[in-house]
Amino acid sequence: MPPQWKKVGDSLVFIDGNEVERKIVIVNVENARTLATQEGFNLTRDVPVYHLQENFNRYANGAYSNEMDALLFHPGTSETTKRHEIIHAIECKQEVTPELQMFFEKIVALFPDGIEYGDLTFFNYKKNIHEFLADGFTHRYFIAFLKEKGLYEEFLTCTNYLHVLKS
Repeated sequence: MPPQWKKVGDSLVFIDGNEVERKIVIVNVENARTLATQEGFNLTRDVPVYHLQENFNRYANGAYSNEMDALLFHPGTSETTKRHEIIHAIECKQEVTPELQMFFEKIVALFPDGIEYGDLTFFNYKKNIHEFLADGFTHRYFIAFLKEKGLYEEFLTCTNYLHVLKS
């Protein structure tokens, strides 16, 4: 574990929407590189995973913090969210290619009101290119929709520069 990483028993400070400060204890620390490999992804640098004693944000199931360059998981973080956040740890440090930017803009233009799948309307992919990327590898409805529309192979081609999936 690199010396700058927090340790078990340390706290992270979070400020909520009402400017209330909360300290949450770290109960486990691991290397995201190991998790990424287990999930079939290639993370080429060491990134801490801080498992927290409790949820840091009632709206988040887990997170990648760009400023800390760390993953934050609490006891209820789902496996899908862990995969999603690992993708953020990989993609946020790489330059977006023009091809990916054009594909992202194409999808947003084709489906400006969200994607309807069953009884759900899905919007997360529209927030920004980072959510688009992570959802394209982890969100089952988004992946199914892209496959239905014949767009998933184009997504994979546009994202191959990330070296996300192990060969």
